[in-house]
Amino acid sequence: MINTNNKLFNLIGSFSDAEIKEFKKLLASPLFTNGRNYHPLLNEILKIINKKLSKFPATELYNKLYPGKKYSSQTLKNRFSEMFGLCEDYLIYKNVYNDKTGTDRILLQYYLDTRLFKLFDSKYEKSRKYVEVMPDNDDKFKNLAFLNKINLNLLNKKNKIHKMYRQFYDNSIYNTCLFLIELFQMGIEFKLMEYDNVKHEFNLVLEIISKLELEDIIKSTKRNSSVITKVMSMYYYLYKAFENPEDEKSYFESKRIFEENISFFSKDYKDGFYQQMISYCIIRQNSGIRKFQLELFGLYNEKLEQGLYSEFKVNLFPVNTFRDFVFIGLAIKKYKWVEDFIKKYSHELPEEIREDEVNLSNAKLHFSERHFEKAVNLLNKVKGGNYIHYNDTAVLKLCCYYELDRIEESYFQLDKFKHYLRNHKEIPKVHLNPVKNFISVYQKIINLKSRPGKSDTGFLENEIRSFNKIAKRGWLLNKIID
Repeated sequence: MINTNNKLFNLIGSFSDAEIKEFKKLLASPLFTNGRNYHPLLNEILKIINKKLSKFPATELYNKLYPGKKYSSQTLKNRFSEMFGLCEDYLIYKNVYNDKTGTDRILLQYYLDTRLFKLFDSKYEKSRKYVEVMPDNDDKFKNLAFLNKINLNLLNKKNKIHKMYRQFYDNSIYNTCLFLIELFQMGIEFKLMEYDNVKHEFNLVLEIISKLELEDIIKSTKRNSSVITKVMSMYYYLYKAFENPEDEKSYFESKRIFEENISFFSKDYKDGFYQQMISYCIIRQNSGIRKFQLELFGLYNEKLEQGLYSEFKVNLFPVNTFRDFVFIGLAIKKYKWVEDFIKKYSHELPEEIREDEVNLSNAKLHFSERHFEKAVNLLNKVKGGNYIHYNDTAVLKLCCYYELDRIEESYFQLDKFKHYLRNHKEIPKVHLNPVKNFISVYQKIINLKSRPGKSDTGFLENEIRSFNKIAKRGWLLNKIID
């Protein structure tokens, strides 16, 4: 039997209809197939894939490919192995051929190695012009670094020593900037890991950065108008902000450079840098710096204005960033903005989570506007297919039941919530601890509500404030004060 979950079937099954047509053209080329006809094998594999069979008789496939011949498992294994290699050849060919900068690199290196200097010069000029008009991003910077390096090799081969020296100097600045940009990017990621309590015994990146005295050097590069030095400075200041979150000046300096050059950046590059600025602002907001709620709201709005919301379309596990936009709008009481945001962008959400996300978002809006019955009605429609949706729904229901004096329902929901958390060991601590802390405090305040007369509000207030992370901290504190 053939297991159709093997690597060949999985790979061919991942091809689109258009890719299958292109792949068949490759199979028709003796350059790739050495004259062997692989079309019958591909057609039979496609039939098996379309039937969605988990297993298929190997002898039946062999007889269709080699009618009248004695079955040979080794022959079938050989054809499968060869077909898998051809699939990989197709993917390489497709991606290299469609990558103009990649094909230019291959040709330039060939022309240089074979000393076809006129062909090299012509291809180099065209490739340089093509790369220079690309939006700025890491790929563009690396392509320019390659062009700089290969042109340096050309000058060396032509024995143009003085031009080579000048080119070497220019390349040294460019490549050093590239190195530092990558260093700061990795440094930011490591700092984000540290905020999630992920540390490494020895971190080479952070050690190198800590030993570098860069402030004066970065300041001196302000006289340089090249994009690469500006991007280096942009990442340097953002790293400094992550290194010491209280260094807000570095964050705003990084943001200033970003905004001055934003028109040059590709959408992906802009989106990535926005996400890193957002991460910094979340850290500051979680530290109780309220002005960063407004800063976050501003960044989210800028992203929307730039058309940077493709992440809404992706069903990221456990939930995508649509939730974050709703959260920050409600945090600063921009209720009309949240309402408009849900209406305008909810159609971008993946169909499988859209209904839950919309009902939950509107329930949060109704709760913020103190329309508790409306919120409960919407929460009852949320299926809670992932732990984020379930946790958000359960916490909000408990808050609504408290506000509506539904004591019995509060206790029932509380027990149900505890049972869910006990049975879902996959929930990471970063999402588990805030709701467990909420449950601990909520249990006590619902007890006080059901049995008035005994007050432990001072103790409870201290307990709430002692938690590093707790869901609905502001609401809990308000209930204690009330």
